[in-house]
Amino acid sequence: MRRACLAVSMVIAGSAAGVFLTEAVLRFFPRYKFENMVCMRTYSGDHHNWHKNHFRPSRVFGNELKPAADGAEYRKKESGVYRLLVLGDSVTQFGRWPEYLEEHLKDDGKYEVLNAGVAGWNLYNYYLYLGHSGLKLDPDLVLIGMCLNDIPGWNIVETVYMDGQKSCFYSLLDSRGRPDIETTLKINPVLFYRSYLYRFIISAFVQNKRAGIDSDPVQVLKKMEMLSGGHMAAIIFPFLKPLEKYDAQELDLYNQTLSKVREAGIEYLDITAAFNNYGEKELAAFRIAPEDKTHFSDEANRIKADIIYRWLKERML
Repeated sequence: MRRACLAVSMVIAGSAAGVFLTEAVLRFFPRYKFENMVCMRTYSGDHHNWHKNHFRPSRVFGNELKPAADGAEYRKKESGVYRLLVLGDSVTQFGRWPEYLEEHLKDDGKYEVLNAGVAGWNLYNYYLYLGHSGLKLDPDLVLIGMCLNDIPGWNIVETVYMDGQKSCFYSLLDSRGRPDIETTLKINPVLFYRSYLYRFIISAFVQNKRAGIDSDPVQVLKKMEMLSGGHMAAIIFPFLKPLEKYDAQELDLYNQTLSKVREAGIEYLDITAAFNNYGEKELAAFRIAPEDKTHFSDEANRIKADIIYRWLKERML
């Protein structure tokens, strides 16, 4: 009896030692660091009530707009209307450039611009949204408003903090590359936050379940263009500072974005050069806040919309 108990104790001790050793070893692999595997959303302070009223956790996207806040979801396209669907993050959701673009286009006939931007989303979210919801809106042209942090290192894990509740989801895809809500993996948020080993297991499990979906942004862009029937273009937004003043990381983000879009072979407009014609002080004045180099002021959004409009009329419409 004692031998049996000793044997069981040794097995348990050995297993525990193995778990701790594996945990220790995995801590040397940056890809399994928490911040490298999640997209954190914290709704608090002055913006808490606004986010609470407009956003909700999503098993597909991590977070999404509530239906009441997203009229684009339920607007039926009228006969003879040419519909542009704009995907993007907060620069698109809160920036008014899609609205100003629609004002330009209304002078040319029956055009409609739907703003489907959602704060915090990135290229992978745009892809999921297009296949899950966007195509149901029957767009004639899909525009991706691409910020310079949209392509590198997006994550399939979304961690959402809402009303003090933390939830984690790993969005899985079916064989056609569409979100499969039934197989979305619910993750223990505490373990996912604390343990490298747990993150490794989740990552390995999901990789086997992703139905061959390539995490390469070039392939994702190509799949998006295929979903849109070839009617898609990307608009690349710069940082609000002269290009020659970009630091090494900013320049790398810019070059990565431009390289991946070109490699995907889709139509694109890079408005960096147009804004680079402005001086450093003018570009700083275009920021909605002095330290915010990403979000454009209302005046800058009008300029942006005018540039996009002229390009669309020349190349796409």
